[in-house]
Amino acid sequence: MKNEKEVVLAAVEQNAYALEYASEGMKNEKEVVLAAVKQNGDALEYASEGMKNDKKVVLAALAQNGNALQFASEEMQNDKEVNEVMLAAASKFTQTILNLNLLALKYSIHNSS
Repeated sequence: MKNEKEVVLAAVEQNAYALEYASEGMKNEKEVVLAAVKQNGDALEYASEGMKNDKKVVLAALAQNGNALQFASEEMQNDKEVNEVMLAAASKFTQTILNLNLLALKYSIHNSS
């Protein structure tokens, strides 16, 4: 039953960590792994080595959760495009934090007067 693609696909769409219990063949099915990492990027941990080295899969995992980079292959961790995506995400995150701090400061100043 674990080998039935539709069943595994439905399982990982509900809970990405179901990929851990899938057969090795399903862990190497791009459609299944993409569905899992789009639901939770950390599911990349349970993908096959080939999928951990697939740029489309790795970028999908990173789009969901930047921490997933630790589960990507060494080649993908050192890939220029992957690193550019991570840098852009970090920059966006930093800008969001700065904006929130600025709003908090404005609110604090406004309410202390």
